Amino acid sequence: MPATGKIFKESSNVYQDEAKILFNYYQQAAERIVAEEEKIEKKIAELEEDRAVVEQERSAAWKWLLTIVAFFMYWVKKSQCTKQIAAINQKIDEEKEKYQNIFRDYKVKKIGVAYVPVAQQIKYDDNSFIVDYTGNVAQSQITLQMSRQNELLANAISQLNYLLKMCQLLKLRTNPKQFQPTSIRFRFRKSSKAII
Repeated sequence: MPATGKIFKESSNVYQDEAKILFNYYQQAAERIVAEEEKIEKKIAELEEDRAVVEQERSAAWKWLLTIVAFFMYWVKKSQCTKQIAAINQKIDEEKEKYQNIFRDYKVKKIGVAYVPVAQQIKYDDNSFIVDYTGNVAQSQITLQMSRQNELLANAISQLNYLLKMCQLLKLRTNPKQFQPTSIRFRFRKSSKAII
């Protein structure tokens, strides 16, 4: 299968791959924003419920006004409730500020295509094998043969090189003569001093 440069199998070209990557990026950003908004909205709703309960207690504090002793209790209770309402309002304001400060400015300034090597061909003797970097090809076994007697092999190669350098060619012919085997035997019979 020739290399197409596509990332996703179902896409028809690199531009569809870019579009899918952008869509996934913005979808994740939107989900993150919505999750933060829902969390803060829930916290604000809980704080507003607490404020309503405290305000109801404050409005019910007028019952203490019926007696003079109760008058003092009324002002104490009212001041406590006012402080609690102020503290809850401050928390609500903080949560609203967090809500306004949620990062929403997701944008892409550059997008491009980068070619990443997915395989490499390694040569060994007259053969070669391919190493897959993608992990899509199942692993397979390869065997490499190595000499068990490295020193002996190295010595034999060096002796062979030495002999090839020392061997002298007497005459190099471009058009050698060919003899019939019967004529060579005949020459040896006639002359024992003949050298081939």
